[in-house]
Amino acid sequence: MRSLKFSKSRFLLFFFVSALLLVSLLFSTKIEAFINGTANIVKAEALDRIVDGDLELHFIYVGQGDSTAIRLPDGKTMLIDAGPKKSASDLTAYLDAVFFEDGDKTIDYFILTHTDEDHTGGAVTILNNYDVKAVYRPNVRSKSETEPTDAFVVTTATWDNAVKAMIYAESIVTISKD
Repeated sequence: MRSLKFSKSRFLLFFFVSALLLVSLLFSTKIEAFINGTANIVKAEALDRIVDGDLELHFIYVGQGDSTAIRLPDGKTMLIDAGPKKSASDLTAYLDAVFFEDGDKTIDYFILTHTDEDHTGGAVTILNNYDVKAVYRPNVRSKSETEPTDAFVVTTATWDNAVKAMIYAESIVTISKD
C-alpha cells in the first residue's frame, strides 16, 4: 500500500483550488448576476466577504484584475495576486481598513499565480508596504534574472519590477509544474 505525501506547495495548491470551488458554488447566483450586469460593484470595496468560523476570504475589487486575501484558521494571512498597478492604492486602502484593521500588516504567504500585469501589477506596492514572509511565484524568470536557466523568460517591466521587489520577502518559493 502506497502512502500519499503532500508537500507545502501541493497543500497550498489543493487549498487554493478547494477555496475557489467553494466560492464558485456559494456565489454562483452572484457571479451570474455580475456577468448579466445586474450586480453593483463599488470601487475599493470587497466584491464579497465571507466569514466562516475562523476562515476569512476577501475577494477584493481591483478593477480589471484579481486579488484575494485569506485569513487562515491558525491566524496566518495569505494574499493571492495583487491586481494591476493602477489599482494598487485601492488594494492597500482595502487591506489597511478592513483586512488588517488590527494594524498588524503581515502577509505570511503572497502567491503570484502568473506574470500578467492584472495579477502582478500591485506586487511592488505590497512588497514595499507590508511585512511579507514568503512569496510563492511561478517558475518564470524576469529579464534581469539569470536563474533558473530552464525557466521561460518574461521580459515585461511589471514582472521584472515585481521580482526585484521580492528582495523584501523573507523567503521566495518558485513553483514549477513538477
